[in-house]
Amino acid sequence: LRERMAEVDNKYISENVKLRNRIDLMRGNYEAMETNLQMNEHIRKVQQQQIIHLKGNMRVYCRVKPPLEERNSTETKMLSLPKLLRDENGEIVKSPQNHLELRMPKYGGGFHAPIAFNYDHVFLREARQDEIFEDIKPFVQTALDGEHTCIFAYGQTGSGKTHTMEGAGEQMHFDEQWRPTEHAGILPRVAVFIQAEIKRLKRQFSRDVSIEVSALEIYCDVIRDLLGDGIVEIRNLGANRVSSIGQTWVPVASPAEFLQQIHVS
Repeated sequence: LRERMAEVDNKYISENVKLRNRIDLMRGNYEAMETNLQMNEHIRKVQQQQIIHLKGNMRVYCRVKPPLEERNSTETKMLSLPKLLRDENGEIVKSPQNHLELRMPKYGGGFHAPIAFNYDHVFLREARQDEIFEDIKPFVQTALDGEHTCIFAYGQTGSGKTHTMEGAGEQMHFDEQWRPTEHAGILPRVAVFIQAEIKRLKRQFSRDVSIEVSALEIYCDVIRDLLGDGIVEIRNLGANRVSSIGQTWVPVASPAEFLQQIHVS
């Protein structure tokens, strides 16, 4: 019986040693994979910054709004645009040009000589909402990597700023699975993209990331907090840096909450 117990003990010790060795090996593999993952994430950030710098930290885009029905003929003659070609699947097979020409109508008929305008990119009338977001998405990723980012929509009333930034009127921005619809503008797509990145960071690096939203209006040199009633103070930090003090920040946990605060503001 003693010999049998000793045999069992020796076998247990041997199996225990093997199991510990396997655990140590798996722990080493896990640590190596975690190190590689962090290294790859660092390389991704560096390459992302290099791409941004090569393409330009500041870019100016132009989106051409489809002409109104009653002014279709005149507006078509005023603008000279490159032809956007697509394949049978609707994908672009020829990149749009980065310039357009504008001919202003003369009083009494005819047009003045064309004036050329150059941009980093010209989105033609046929451009879809998702195409525009894909072009500016690297800036959103850069913001998540810790850099300051600004997307500024400029144009006269009715030129399509809200359509581009938020979406098409009262159309639904998300489907039943919270994926952006074809009508969704930049902001709904940014919300979905940020949420997906937060899930990735939590899954890969066990990082907890929270999002807060604020909204300020600057009109006639008056600063208003659009999400609260507090007094906002702007402080000059020097070196072309400013800081806002006293503005309201609202935590959001989903794309729906994000858009709700945007609509409130």
